[in-house]
Amino acid sequence: MTNVAIIDASPVVTLGLPTLLEPFGIAVGVASNSLPDQALGGVDVVVVDPVWMRGFRTIDRIIKRYSSVPMLVYTAAPSQPMTISMLRSGVIGVVDKNDPIDEIVSAICLACKGKRYVSKAQADFMADLVCSGKSNPNELSAREAEVATLARSGLATKEIASKLGLSYKTVASQKSSIRRKLGLKNNRMIDFLGDSYFEEAGDAAA
Repeated sequence: MTNVAIIDASPVVTLGLPTLLEPFGIAVGVASNSLPDQALGGVDVVVVDPVWMRGFRTIDRIIKRYSSVPMLVYTAAPSQPMTISMLRSGVIGVVDKNDPIDEIVSAICLACKGKRYVSKAQADFMADLVCSGKSNPNELSAREAEVATLARSGLATKEIASKLGLSYKTVASQKSSIRRKLGLKNNRMIDFLGDSYFEEAGDAAA
């Protein structure tokens, strides 16, 4: 029997997912809407949705607190850049909540063996991109990467404009472009992309 911990702000997940996983021999020992204070003794895999839990800050805290336990991100419609950044941050896999239940089951089983996993749609996209030899159409420009990095540091649009010597309208437009390219619903979701993504985006555009 595989034992997992679920950390998710949605009661639909914390209450419903354990029932769906049980027939596959996966037991949920911990189901919480916040990080448990206690040690996760006996847990084989941590399944977490960081979307409503401060993004990469949550991932970093989980990795530091439960460093010996592999972590899967289980979130709705993760973008390709978000998936790459999460994998770079140290998670062992990323699964889309819109996928069939067997996707998260497969991801948990592979995570127990120390193997990485991404949802099929994400894997197909990244494989096609690599095999085609084409540049990523969603790659940020150096300026967009700079704006995104400053936004993630907590600066408001007006403050970013002042720091970079740009107009408010220009920075707002670049934020819109960032959201469009990366498939983000709002500015807050920029936080879900790790530092390494913006650093590499800036290097590629240089």
